[in-house]
Amino acid sequence: MSGPNTYIYEVKGIGLSERKDPHTGIKRKPQTLRMAARHNLREIQAENGADYGKLDPTRSHLNEILAGPDKASEVVILNNQLFATAGEDPSKQRKDYVQASEHLLSLAPGQEERGFFSVMVECFKGIYGADNILSATVHRDQEQPHIHILVSPIKGGAYHGGKLHNNTQTNLNKVLIAQAAKPIGFTPPLTWKVKKQHINEMAASVIATLEYHQHPILNDPAWPAWLKTINNDPAPLFKFYELDTATIPRTVAQERLQKPIGIGADGAKGQYPMRPVVP
Repeated sequence: MSGPNTYIYEVKGIGLSERKDPHTGIKRKPQTLRMAARHNLREIQAENGADYGKLDPTRSHLNEILAGPDKASEVVILNNQLFATAGEDPSKQRKDYVQASEHLLSLAPGQEERGFFSVMVECFKGIYGADNILSATVHRDQEQPHIHILVSPIKGGAYHGGKLHNNTQTNLNKVLIAQAAKPIGFTPPLTWKVKKQHINEMAASVIATLEYHQHPILNDPAWPAWLKTINNDPAPLFKFYELDTATIPRTVAQERLQKPIGIGADGAKGQYPMRPVVP
């Protein structure tokens, strides 16, 4: 598969709270740890039959348990034992207490796994402690291979609730996941802000190159339309001129791309000052 190998990381709290998730802003769907584990271990599908629209049961044999028991009831027991070591009784917690956190890491279809899921399990053991990983299950019977990692809210002999997957911890997780994934050739997808900056820089380089060579298109009546095209997708011309992000000159071309000089409301083209660039 061409292009970089990327992954998506998501996290949510497991519990009966219906408040909005701080990461997504979406109202939570109440769920117990037992329900989450039954889904991940495919116990629900085994009882009710698989939904062909969501998963391919002919590939379910490819699913894999990388950590934790193979039964949901035992996952709950394991968590209860951790609560007991912290002197906590789950039955005495408030109804919407955090029972666990669920971390989901997905790959795009067609990518080679390269041991990604095993590396992630080890990464999470380092973050939360091996004993606090309740379950880690790889699903390969859906379009995107992914892993569900259930983590106990108990750490260091104390109950932390949602603190173990709040924004601060999640941001730290992202850094540690990226560090663990890099040696096997995986990177997180670029954020929109970074993508936009990258597009702007490529477009600025293309425009500056056209100016450097005094390309006739600059004086073409259709130049405003071409400018919009370059702005939206500079990659083809960037590749055609064999430009390199490492040699993009730091000029005012990017500013002119964001606020093109000489393009009025009527679309009329003005004069673009020449900027020296690497030919």
